[in-house]
Amino acid sequence: MGEQGKNNLVVSRQFGPRFRLGCVTTDIPILADKPADLGVGEFCQSCQACYNACPSGAIPQSRGTVRGIEKYTIDAVKCRPFVNRPNGCAVCIKVCVFNELAHRGKWLKVRSK
Repeated sequence: MGEQGKNNLVVSRQFGPRFRLGCVTTDIPILADKPADLGVGEFCQSCQACYNACPSGAIPQSRGTVRGIEKYTIDAVKCRPFVNRPNGCAVCIKVCVFNELAHRGKWLKVRSK
């Protein structure tokens, strides 16, 4: 579906960070495919857009290790008061480069393949 971005959201090629994940339970056999490799993780290492724009300071500048997995993890305690406001927050979604690229139908070529 996509890759995790610095703002801890899944970034997809079609929607950027502008979609919500859901869950459907079923007993239909489903084959797993390969993880998406869109270049998001590599790009986010040097991009600071969401980090600089976050009003709560909840987005880390670099990855950390959580239960043995290296990933970006936002500080939920700092983020929650902003997200729980009547109009929410979503600043990290608005400033994300992948938001604009997905919206315009142009995908950043961050990988040379």
